[in-house]
Amino acid sequence: MSTTPPAPTFSILRIPMPIAGTTNAPYFNGKYLADFLEVLTQHGINAGITDLDLLVPYMLQYSSEEVKDLIRYTKEFDPEIPNKKYSEAKAQLLLLFGQADEPPSYTEQMLKDFCQQRSAKSTFKNKHQIEAYYREFLKLAVPLVK
Repeated sequence: MSTTPPAPTFSILRIPMPIAGTTNAPYFNGKYLADFLEVLTQHGINAGITDLDLLVPYMLQYSSEEVKDLIRYTKEFDPEIPNKKYSEAKAQLLLLFGQADEPPSYTEQMLKDFCQQRSAKSTFKNKHQIEAYYREFLKLAVPLVK
């Protein structure tokens, strides 16, 4: 009878790629491309997909109808073209949507104009209006500070 404890066993749990349109599925609507690709890649890793080229069909599947209509028949995404490359599909998406990931280019004058226009309006009536103003203000001010 052996006195050594059994070696721990590990098993890899593979989670299938989420069904498009479900809560945990990645979704690309033309904004935040880098975030979409990062989440898509992580889902692929969780599903045991180590070859990024195999994620290309998912890029299309997880896109909005508007994005699908735009990219569906480009050579990088066309379902009839075999051996699609992740790097080429990513480059095509960057070409079409890369600017959407760029920080907005607000100016100090735009912030001043916003403040002047808002001060010309009636005073705040409730907390909801104050919060809405604050969100709009931050949208302009934070990129200027950075």
